[in-house]
Amino acid sequence: MTARLQRRLGLYAVFTVSIGAMIGSGIFVLPGLAFEVGGPSMIIAYALAGVIVFPAALAQSEMATAMPRAGGAYLYIDLAMGPLMGTIAGIGVWFSLVFKSAFALVGLGIYLGFFTDLDPMMVGVAVGAGLLLLNLIGIKESGNVQALLVTLVFIVLFIFIGGGATFVESDFYHPFLTADLGGLFKTAALVFVSYAGVTNVASIAEEVSNPARTLPVAIISSLLVMMFVYPAVTYVMVGITPPEILSGDLTPMVTASAQVFPEWMVNLIAVIGVFALASMANAGLLASSRYPFAMARRRLVPSIFSHVGTRSGTPTWSLILTGMLLMGLVAFLPVFDLAKLASAFLLLVLAMICLAQLAFRSSKLWWYRPKFHAPGYPLVPISGVIACLALITQLGTEALVGAGTIIVGGAVWYQVYGRSRAIKESAFRESVRQQGMSRLLGLIEEALNEDSRRVAVVSKRERSATPLLRIGRPLAGSDRESELVRLLQTGEDLEEKILEYEPDLVIGAQTAIDGRHDELPADRDAVLFMGGELGEIRRIAVLGSGGPYDVLKICLAAKLAQAEDASIRFVHVLDPAVSRAQVRSIERFHADVGELCGVPTESMVIESEDLLVALTSAVGDADLAIIGAPRGRHFFTDLIDRIVSGIAPPVLVVRVAAKDEPASLRSFFDRVVASRLTRSDATHDS
Repeated sequence: MTARLQRRLGLYAVFTVSIGAMIGSGIFVLPGLAFEVGGPSMIIAYALAGVIVFPAALAQSEMATAMPRAGGAYLYIDLAMGPLMGTIAGIGVWFSLVFKSAFALVGLGIYLGFFTDLDPMMVGVAVGAGLLLLNLIGIKESGNVQALLVTLVFIVLFIFIGGGATFVESDFYHPFLTADLGGLFKTAALVFVSYAGVTNVASIAEEVSNPARTLPVAIISSLLVMMFVYPAVTYVMVGITPPEILSGDLTPMVTASAQVFPEWMVNLIAVIGVFALASMANAGLLASSRYPFAMARRRLVPSIFSHVGTRSGTPTWSLILTGMLLMGLVAFLPVFDLAKLASAFLLLVLAMICLAQLAFRSSKLWWYRPKFHAPGYPLVPISGVIACLALITQLGTEALVGAGTIIVGGAVWYQVYGRSRAIKESAFRESVRQQGMSRLLGLIEEALNEDSRRVAVVSKRERSATPLLRIGRPLAGSDRESELVRLLQTGEDLEEKILEYEPDLVIGAQTAIDGRHDELPADRDAVLFMGGELGEIRRIAVLGSGGPYDVLKICLAAKLAQAEDASIRFVHVLDPAVSRAQVRSIERFHADVGELCGVPTESMVIESEDLLVALTSAVGDADLAIIGAPRGRHFFTDLIDRIVSGIAPPVLVVRVAAKDEPASLRSFFDRVVASRLTRSDATHDS
């Protein structure tokens, strides 16, 4: 069954979930590998990695208070930039956390080697199975165990820092940079995975009590604590351990402790190392299992992964999948590769998190109301994106290939499975819509203020031109009618007459040109009148407003309504599967256009699979309908022909001149707006 997760985790439990994901391998396994790469400068590398994480931590803190739901980073990126990027992010952060947990279990097996002769790999697999069982029992039980483990680890770490600091030897810090600055950044990239706890917390947001306060406090405080603890521990570790012993060591805490502490303390640290690594693996399993769960909710993976156990309150099948992958990685992947790949995936995801914050802030979505607003916008998230992407390049070819594989694999999975099922609304699309609407509103306002349009009315005889002149006069401006509205008789010299007069707009009737729609020039804005007699006009229906070519159509409707003392109804038909955000965007656009028109207006946004039926019902009581034709020579597509013949009132078909336009960012932007605002290519010009 699919159900909501239960809010059972308090501030300290959430804090320890984050700390637990950071305090394990980052201290008990990774320093020896980091020292091998960067020497004593690894102390600074840990602090540098924390600084680079900080923009994403602030962004996550903000987004988590606006969307306290399971899925964390994946969910934010999906909602911000759409399901394709969400799929890549979901898979990326899932792999990152599972790789980090596997790294912890490998280290745990090595630490247990101090007390048993069992194979470390088999021990890691067995502990992974035990943690999977614990998480299947329930979130509250798992959270309580997490809090206890982290508390014990902290006590021992502060004893290590305080006691070991009195024994440090300054010679062990020289040379501080064993390589150039590139070595420092490579080390920072390697240890970056130590800070993965910031993604853990957001992923369990739906199970957090009072998320508006708890989440930002837990995320930021845990990061700040570890930005102190990592350099402090590694400072002592480097200062009390000969370099040749520390370099490449996989049990650096035990090795360092053995230099200055009694045997019982060394054994205690080994035991605490087991607890810390178990805590980290548990936190990683707890958090990473929420990503398939959240992706199933968004229809990007099979729905079975959204199943929540009735008694446990945990995502059962998502936990099982994650646990099986975790044990497989422990059994088959080398420890150094686990660390590098986990860091690469995490860097990629944190860059996307910063981009997500930029998308949410710029979109001004009505529902995006975070309780915590991250400071330093937009410079802080922009710097976070740049720093994360730059640091990925320091991890080597294998890590870059791994990150590239995640991107390609996520894109392929989305195309094969998710594209037809996914919820496709995003803050980026909403931002594009809002900016596109703003652009259209400005163009509409300019057109409505224009009072010098030259209008040519094409008709066989003057008497039949009466309704056409009635339509054209408001556009030209009644004060200068004789100059700006001219009647042109149809005939062999019509094209020559049009070239001589050079009108901005040509108006004709289908009967006036014997049904040959292409006789009106394609290089001029044109209006074709169709249907019965044009009687009293009290209501004008504008069909499909919201696309990039609506300026002329809306200007014609507004000026005609002002002249006839009529009202306007904006009609837009959407697919029933459209998002609420898209419906509200179009309604707001209609309202904004209505304020510019200066006449009574109403918005009718209809969700229907049958376009013709919807339009027929929407314009049944209108006296005139206005519809748009695609750019080019011909007025009609098959769909527009059926719409015109299927509705009752007379119709004005508006066609914007076919002009050569540069392939600019603005024209591209307008095409994106059109595709997002409308139901199909046939209707967003209508």
